[in-house]
Amino acid sequence: MVYVIYGESPFGVSPKGFKRHALMLLADVHSRDRHAMKQIRAITEYVKRSLNEHPHREGHQWKRFPLWTDGSHLDEKHGHMVFDEEKKAARELLKLLMDKTFA
Repeated sequence: MVYVIYGESPFGVSPKGFKRHALMLLADVHSRDRHAMKQIRAITEYVKRSLNEHPHREGHQWKRFPLWTDGSHLDEKHGHMVFDEEKKAARELLKLLMDKTFA
């Protein structure tokens, strides 16, 4: 199966578009394993946060920071948070894939 996302990059796909597509694919993942589904929900939340679709915590308050200036460029001041959230999602995904009981 081939997925094509049209976006802003010269190659026809924006980084933000890839992330949104990943969220659509994650929404289709189902398992009877409650622990696995909890991990999938966590991965989904991290990806959403990297898209700036969920607020980020600053101290005791939740705030929205502009992480993206457009579909391909990160905000100069807060864009690094995209990578922080992606790292969390990748770690959670690796834990899920390493779990031999997940099928």
